Amino acid sequence: MNKKSIKAKNLHKDVPSNWYYKSIYVDKNILQSFVHNKRFKEVKKLVEPSGGKLLDIGSADGVFTKV
Repeated sequence: MNKKSIKAKNLHKDVPSNWYYKSIYVDKNILQSFVHNKRFKEVKKLVEPSGGKLLDIGSADGVFTKV
């Protein structure tokens, strides 16, 4: 593993599991809210509703699943 990979791994380790939810809905960080909601809108254009249950693996706090 190179130094950049190790550094990225360590940074990711320090990110709380509820980071998306907290930054968008609790802290109401305007910039993060804008960026995440823009991403969510773009994904929503590409994905059809499942019409049923959906298993989301590796979604952290599940905010992205609500798209």
